[in-house]
Amino acid sequence: YRLTGRAKLLLCEENPGRFSFYLTGAVDTNHIRSEITRRLRLHRIAETTITMMNAGISVFRDEQPAVFAPVWDETIHIRSPSFFNSREIKELGFVKSKRPYSTGIGKTFEDYLGVTENNEIGPDFAGFEVVSKRTQTSTFLSLFTKSPSHPRSVNTILLERYGEEYEGYPGMRKLHTSVFAGKFNTYRNAYGFRIVNDTQGKKIVLEVSSLPEMEVIDSSVYWTYYDLEQCLLTKLKALFFVYADSDMRDGTEYFHYTQADIYLDPSLENLLKLIDRGRLMIDIRIGSYKTGKMKGKPHDHGTGFRIRPEDLSLLYEHHLHID
Repeated sequence: YRLTGRAKLLLCEENPGRFSFYLTGAVDTNHIRSEITRRLRLHRIAETTITMMNAGISVFRDEQPAVFAPVWDETIHIRSPSFFNSREIKELGFVKSKRPYSTGIGKTFEDYLGVTENNEIGPDFAGFEVVSKRTQTSTFLSLFTKSPSHPRSVNTILLERYGEEYEGYPGMRKLHTSVFAGKFNTYRNAYGFRIVNDTQGKKIVLEVSSLPEMEVIDSSVYWTYYDLEQCLLTKLKALFFVYADSDMRDGTEYFHYTQADIYLDPSLENLLKLIDRGRLMIDIRIGSYKTGKMKGKPHDHGTGFRIRPEDLSLLYEHHLHID
């Protein structure tokens, strides 16, 4: 079945608040449907919409909270199940960042969703971890942060053994280095770091070598397979990855959220394959508190497990693109 032009006109006349958004303007329902890809897209949209309606989830704009209104209202939140069309987000156009610097893109989108900022280990929204990225950048994406499983007080050990002093802060040390599998990196022209997948011991080992000898001097630090799998299943079982164009206006950044990808069901097996292929980076960021009661003690800025966005499909079993 399909709607004729006359049927669309009738629906828009009888209930414009409900139907005009879906049936007027440059929407898929008004385009030629001869292409197979367009027919399949419309079929998927129809199936999804009917499924949502049968589950009692609101699908029409006049039934939903106006979270994606052009003027953001912090008092409006999603309090009951609602299904939003991707066009509703795209038609926001460029919106002003809610925060300066790199984290503004994620903070702004999560504000529209009604996500309260937190440091909880679970996903952000409705079972999904929400991640945003500027389309103009090609940086690595942080999957999760996890300190090594062994030994105890590992940050203190690494900092004291291999850290360098902060300039202007005598006695305080930092250790910032990015590590891959394969060959050793070079740190301070004194040490090399790499990660090794120990399949027999079921752990990812951080190996340290001395330079220039390239002799392994330390392999006591590691992450267990179990701990890494828990990170995947707790935080990243479902990932909603959003892209946005960025524009600077009078020193303020604006974002236009244009497309997204949904990733489902990551696996430890796939994570290990990415490590073995050198496609996953471990970012060690340990510093020292410079003031307060913790002054001089190690400050873990988060040991991040990071990959390039194009490799997400290698980590997850299922992938759906939304435009």
